[in-house]
Amino acid sequence: MENLRATENDDFDIIFGSGTTHIYEIAHSNILTLPRISNEYEITVKAIGVHLERIDNGTFEKIKDLDLSYNRLQVFSPFAVQQPELLLHLKLKGNPSLKDLTFVRSFEALETLDLSEMELETERIDFKAFAKMKGLRKLNLSRNRIAYLPAGAFAVRRKRWISIDLSDNFITQLATGVFNNSIGLLDLSHNAVGVVEKKTFRNVNSVNLQNNSLQTVDAKAFENVKHLNLAGNGMLKNFEFLHHLPMLTSLNMSRMSFRFLPTDKTFFAHVGNLNTLDLSNNLIDDLPLDVFANLTRLISLDLSNNTESRLIYR
Repeated sequence: MENLRATENDDFDIIFGSGTTHIYEIAHSNILTLPRISNEYEITVKAIGVHLERIDNGTFEKIKDLDLSYNRLQVFSPFAVQQPELLLHLKLKGNPSLKDLTFVRSFEALETLDLSEMELETERIDFKAFAKMKGLRKLNLSRNRIAYLPAGAFAVRRKRWISIDLSDNFITQLATGVFNNSIGLLDLSHNAVGVVEKKTFRNVNSVNLQNNSLQTVDAKAFENVKHLNLAGNGMLKNFEFLHHLPMLTSLNMSRMSFRFLPTDKTFFAHVGNLNTLDLSNNLIDDLPLDVFANLTRLISLDLSNNTESRLIYR
């Protein structure tokens, strides 16, 4: 469906889908709301950037995938989806005028939820609603205005990994227990995190903290983490946490203004499972004797763009 136009007083007829119609895509249109779509099978609806302002009661009968990105939504009725247990994928990114998100509570069967670029602040987010989504495997909250995460925000244990994107927010500190969950990938890049407390990432497989303001990291902050990205944290000088990462397989420490001290011979002595190490774009001008000796599983080592170009792996 293309080139639809509608004003506040326009009425739509119900759209009845045939048994073979599973995808409805509305493009190049300017409408305030969607017509009611009735179908005997579960459908996919994409209405991206068509100036929608509201989603009314009973708009969708059976729907599994709904993409309403980059509209002007202000109202989403809690009764817009007649069978909410069928909805598995919901994208609402780029709708900063949508202030009331209570309707999300109805969608407990969601597997993916995109709430990025919505100017969301912590107080507007119902973290308990996420906890009820037992099958949720991907949550996108990036590019919002989240300044902090309440204790237990993502503490519900799940049977399978979940991926959470919190990049490009304003988060400054992470308290113990915030991520007490089975998280496969946690993206906190481009925030302002300065302090990380004990066991913050105890049940997280992969942590991306690049381009934050890290200064203080508890020695046991990253227990059980396998993939760690700390690139761009030039103020971090204490690396004692590396003594408590026996499962770590990849580490990115690029762009950290980092250099080895002559006494750093055992710097990597406790991360013997490392297979990927990025130390590029730092201030390394010498390598302590045998500093990589314990990294017997190392496959990739990047030392490019450091202060001294004559580095030798000894």
